[in-house]
Amino acid sequence: MRATILLFAVLATACGTPAAATVARVTPLPVAAAAIAPHEAELRLDLIELTCHSCAGQVAEGTARIPGVLHVSAEMLDHTLIVTYDATRLTETALITAIDKVVDAIAD
Repeated sequence: MRATILLFAVLATACGTPAAATVARVTPLPVAAAAIAPHEAELRLDLIELTCHSCAGQVAEGTARIPGVLHVSAEMLDHTLIVTYDATRLTETALITAIDKVVDAIAD
């Protein structure tokens, strides 16, 4: 970030704007903002149950409802479920158990 500020100050000086005035307006991000961002993790599962668009959609929709899941992608052709989740809210084991329940509910 320091290099960006320096480059901006150099460019601003070259354009006729005083560098001191430019640097004085730059406000760094608060440190607390970094703590808000979730710790993302990705899980890739091979699911033979993903045999049609309907099943893939239902599995993806059910998985997306699991608390802590951030994004779900169901690849029907590869029989792969890709789940991005907040690792501070879910463990991999708990996520796999919850996905098993989703798949079982759809298969029945």
